Amino acid sequence: MPTINEKDTGYRGIWYFNQSSGDEYVYKYSGGLGTYCAKHRPFGVYRPEVDKTFFCYGGTPLNAHLTHSEEELANDGAFSREREGFLLHMVSYFDHKTGQVPRPTILLDKNTADAHDNPVISVDDEGYVWIFSTSHGLSRPSYIHRSTEPYSVDQFENVNPTGPRTWMTAQWTGSEWSINPVTESDSNYDTGSLYLESDGTWRIIAPTESGPRPFNPGGEMAMWVSKNQGSSWGRVKQLTTDSERNHTYARSPVNAHADFYALWADGNAREASKSCIYISDKDGNVFLLPEAMTEDLEKPSPQP
Repeated sequence: MPTINEKDTGYRGIWYFNQSSGDEYVYKYSGGLGTYCAKHRPFGVYRPEVDKTFFCYGGTPLNAHLTHSEEELANDGAFSREREGFLLHMVSYFDHKTGQVPRPTILLDKNTADAHDNPVISVDDEGYVWIFSTSHGLSRPSYIHRSTEPYSVDQFENVNPTGPRTWMTAQWTGSEWSINPVTESDSNYDTGSLYLESDGTWRIIAPTESGPRPFNPGGEMAMWVSKNQGSSWGRVKQLTTDSERNHTYARSPVNAHADFYALWADGNAREASKSCIYISDKDGNVFLLPEAMTEDLEKPSPQP
């Protein structure tokens, strides 16, 4: 995917629809969706150092909406496939001193007409502008770009990362955010639970350790503890080892009891497999829920 880094002639958002509804409303949802969707955020960041709000949106070439065929407008599957010249990832800023905006920068052509692929923006502590080009599922790649100069939207470079994902905690202290690393794992879908306990202990149960299918969702479960509100963390126990399948998505019950502190499942991420259900107590002891019950009530099996 080439980085375009060209100036456009104006501001134009993408028109998008999803699913024909067969009634007077025509589509399930549709319209100007250059700042879609609800979970995408932020689209703008204000930086007082330069008194500018940097923003991004899903743009489109001039009159691109007129080039959709009747078949495409009746079939959103065709509408969303690889299509050049529809969804452009755009970057710009509003200058609060002058009240003006520059010609926006065309960062890239996402090769789709699907507004689910709209970008989001961030500005780091040094002023570099970051654009995260998202994707709807796995049918298209995602990208990360960073501006080549601080507080500038003129030129961007592709900096797609490889390697581990860093687990972070964030706490608002009343005056600032305290953001600290916990550990690293090998998949963006590694998911666990954070517990804020009454004695001030912070605890995480999560698949942070590499499992039998590295770089797929999940791995081996571990327990991490912080005694200083996330400033530093230590792994106090690895809950599973030498597993046949990856363990995934450790979830915490509401008002969790010490005997039933986490719930998760396992599975082979690379082929269809059985999936067992597990629980853990607060001490990190793991129990397998019975796969086939011969009695109406049975106890979970302790795991080594």
